[in-house]
Amino acid sequence: MDPTQIIITRLLKEVQPGQTIALGRGIPQLIKPHLETSIKILDLTPNTESQPVQLAVVEAEEVSQIGDFSLTSGQEVPSLEADLWVVTAPHSRADGTPRIVQTCQLPISPAGTATTIITDLAVILIQEMGLVLIEVAPGIGADEVKTHTAASIHVADDIKVMEL
Repeated sequence: MDPTQIIITRLLKEVQPGQTIALGRGIPQLIKPHLETSIKILDLTPNTESQPVQLAVVEAEEVSQIGDFSLTSGQEVPSLEADLWVVTAPHSRADGTPRIVQTCQLPISPAGTATTIITDLAVILIQEMGLVLIEVAPGIGADEVKTHTAASIHVADDIKVMEL
């Protein structure tokens, strides 16, 4: 399966009927055709009016082990109250460098708000103890995820394979 399709398919499992969700540019926009009509969708732009949403999804250039993230192409995210912030991205850049890092090197926006990371290799929770690997893509092992992650990551006792 194409890496972007893995992310989209897994991301759709985070969306529940009747939710109000906010979608950033890139990968998050690709789930729109697959959403139920009961889902209220806001597009995240710098002009998006701040309102509470259940789920906000962005594509990031990098994300830190404490939930800070840098968006692609100098995008800015408006101040938005979300129950969950999901960061999506291919696990590594085209040159092989990890997108999940100890500390973001690019401008951070907004600080410390990401709760979940969904990549083509894994689903990772961001908790007080740090990053927790809870799911791996089919055919991917925890060690491979660790190899492609530039931050400390704990493997959940009940780690699962993504249902795609």
